[in-house]
Formats: sequence, structure tokens, C-alpha cells
Amino acid sequence: MKKYIVKGGVPLRGEVSVSGAKNVALKALVAAALTREEVEIDNVPLISDLFIMIDIIRELGGEVKILDHQLKIRVGDIKKHKISLDKASEIRTSSQ
Repeated sequence: MKKYIVKGGVPLRGEVSVSGAKNVALKALVAAALTREEVEIDNVPLISDLFIMIDIIRELGGEVKILDHQLKIRVGDIKKHKISLDKASEIRTSSQ
């Protein structure tokens, strides 16, 4: 096994913000819809699939608040049990 040894001058310091993963965010939204508790998800990438999933949750009777890259989701009693075909066909990822 090869290895590389880097002999540098000044050690690196600081912070790096890493954006959230699209597939994880969508699955977290689905999981949040399964509880009656308010769920907060941080560091969410604001992508089109995410907004479609938010529309679906709202269509079912849930509340979703978006603040910067943070979501607050609360689904009390689900009012509908079917989603519109238009929304279902728009989303490109599986919710499983």
C-alpha cells in the first residue's frame, strides 16, 4: 500500500461548511411526515425536488417552514391519503 507524506509549512486552521446531501434531505422529510412532533432539519440543500416534496407534505395537511437552509416540519393529522399525480411525477427521487 502506498502512502504519501506531506511536509508543509503552515498548519491549516479554520472552518468549512459542507452542504447537506440531497437524497438524505428528501428521506428526512418523509421520515418527519411520519411523526406528530415538530421536526427541525438543518443544512438542507434548497433544490427543486425538495420544494416538490414540501408541496406534497403541505398537500397532505402538513406545515413546513423554510428559513435559510433549515426546515421545520409538523404533520399532525394527515388530511389526505393520496397525492396528486402531477406532484408524484415531478419528483425524481424515491421516497423509500
